[in-house]
Amino acid sequence: MIAAEIIKSAGIKSVRLLTNNPKKIAELKACGIEVRPVGIHIKPKNKVMADHLRDKAVKLGHTIDNKHLKYSKTKKH
Repeated sequence: MIAAEIIKSAGIKSVRLLTNNPKKIAELKACGIEVRPVGIHIKPKNKVMADHLRDKAVKLGHTIDNKHLKYSKTKKH
């Protein structure tokens, strides 16, 4: 993984990673970098975004809490 090589060449041994993608975490760990994941808390602004996030969770295994996969239309004043 190119990102891991860049991180290692900079002398960084651990990172806090802002991601919901477990594959990224696993790849960095496999390269010897300690990873402290920071989950992303997303509130979809429309149905398309909610569906996209749901697909990422289901098809790609992203760790997105169900409450962050719901879109509720709010009234604008």
